[in-house]
Amino acid sequence: MARAGQRQAVTKSRHASAMQLGTVVQLLSAFACVLAAIALPLYFPQDARLLRWGMSSAAGFFLLLAVVSRIFQRRLAEFSERWNLDNRVLVPREGFVFLGIMLFLAVAALSGGSATTGNSLLLIFGLMAGSFVVNGWVVLMMKRQLEGSRTLPSTASAGVPFSVWVTVSNRRRKLASRLLQAEDEVEFAGVVVRPVVTFLCVAPGASRTAAYRLQIPVRGRVVFRQLQISTQFPLGIGRSVLSVAAERELLVTPRPGRLLPAWQQLVALRGEDDARMRESPFGRAEEEFVGLRDYRNGDRLRQIHWLSTARSGSLKVRDFRPHQKTSVAVILDLFCPEDVAEELLEQAISLAATVCSEVNDDNCGGEHCLIIGGMSIVPVQSSAAIDFRQRCGRALAECEVSRDSSMSQLLHVVGRVQGNRRHRWLLLTTRPQAWQRGTEAAAGTADDAAGLRGLSLQVLTISAANLHAWFQPLPSSQELLAGDTP
Repeated sequence: MARAGQRQAVTKSRHASAMQLGTVVQLLSAFACVLAAIALPLYFPQDARLLRWGMSSAAGFFLLLAVVSRIFQRRLAEFSERWNLDNRVLVPREGFVFLGIMLFLAVAALSGGSATTGNSLLLIFGLMAGSFVVNGWVVLMMKRQLEGSRTLPSTASAGVPFSVWVTVSNRRRKLASRLLQAEDEVEFAGVVVRPVVTFLCVAPGASRTAAYRLQIPVRGRVVFRQLQISTQFPLGIGRSVLSVAAERELLVTPRPGRLLPAWQQLVALRGEDDARMRESPFGRAEEEFVGLRDYRNGDRLRQIHWLSTARSGSLKVRDFRPHQKTSVAVILDLFCPEDVAEELLEQAISLAATVCSEVNDDNCGGEHCLIIGGMSIVPVQSSAAIDFRQRCGRALAECEVSRDSSMSQLLHVVGRVQGNRRHRWLLLTTRPQAWQRGTEAAAGTADDAAGLRGLSLQVLTISAANLHAWFQPLPSSQELLAGDTP
């Protein structure tokens, strides 16, 4: 049986408060040497100086060894994992309480009391020490021949929960592993979260899979670092940890949303205006010639094919059928002036991502286009809707806003994009006046003027009021992590 745990966002590992058993033993050895340096000279006064010096030196050596082990704990752990010598047992807080009681019993048994009381305390101390040793051996056995892995989704969206599946396999033949906790390490935007998945029992030769739900609030790259599998079974006073090197990255696309009726109406009205402006002598520019047919009432006289009419003796007209619907190309200008908050441009990125995600092969007369102008200018083109949506998601996930982006360079890229001339370009920008001035200046350049001539361009200003009227982002859950049982 497996259960997925819930964990809040933290920046330190939950193993940080634990200490290696070797370090604890070294500290206890130093403490024992200090007690011996005090007690032995009382029983052997003739060698008091030698015993005091020897026990003090031993106490200093064990104390120095414990300090060095604590300072270089990470490097020693990496070395032992590399050479498959990782037999570490960590002592959690519960273990320190257990050791404190043991130490109290040992001091009480040696410091005084009757022989009967002293022997009883020593017996209890021995039973506790034996339990501590047996627990350390059991947790080490639970860790051996364990394997762990994680499975990530292909893509994820900001603010949308997704599942990460963790699999633990027990390769032993006889001993089951119980109360295993798989702790993942996820880093994004300078924040580290450590979700935990708990496996109650993994039988010998079996594999168990569980999932945890993760929600990333921002777009960008998410790094899944080391996966740690630990257990404190059976007494909880010692923990063994298995580290699995499984670092992977996941690209989180912008937060999706819903296009409001005002946006649909705005785009539809502009589309009708473009269609009326592009009429040819025989048909509209978005129509194509498919053949000849007989004249019907209502046909325009300019569509009559007089040569075919003379040959056949009856009126023949040219037949035109509409092309596929005019496709929408988006230009996203991520220029961020000082008086504009970056959150506003993040909403504009989500709007562009939503527009591109609704593109399909039924509403395109050619290649889909997206041009992003930020820290770098990234053009995205594809004739297949699925490939276009994927490439746009990756480009929008990694784009960055800029306070000094060049308008002339963006105009140059737009003019040279070899897209379909039937594209209806939608420009999202915070500087519509600068765009108009840049277009007029680019008209003096022959190459840019040829590329910009004939484009159907609709300038949309990025502002809080416009984005609120056009676009509604999906609400995100209040919880960053949530449990999920497969």
